[in-house]
Amino acid sequence: MNIPTDSIKQLVLPNASIKLSRLLITEISIEQDTPFVLYQVPFALSTTPNRAWKEALMVNWSSISKLRNRALKTIIWVYHNRVLINNVPIELFQEDLEKMLSSAIEMTNTQMSRKQKHAI
Repeated sequence: MNIPTDSIKQLVLPNASIKLSRLLITEISIEQDTPFVLYQVPFALSTTPNRAWKEALMVNWSSISKLRNRALKTIIWVYHNRVLINNVPIELFQEDLEKMLSSAIEMTNTQMSRKQKHAI
């Protein structure tokens, strides 16, 4: 027989940190729809994140890209275990792009970890 209680228990499963796995060099594509040369740069993640993580990453990417370069107007998509960064200017070096994405992923993992701790 079930007995009602006044407390609510929430099950929070531990979420492993998601890491940047690799840059998918063979899948980089060039867009020449504008007078500037722009690239689409895909990255692989270590695992497929949930929706909340994806949304947080997009917000964090926006804030990091604005801090790093005022003229940077990249767009980021996260699908399955991939991240696609669109409108990457030719002036942005691969190492800089990877560092920025790694920072955004680290911030997102930290935020998700805090949310899990608050839910417990």
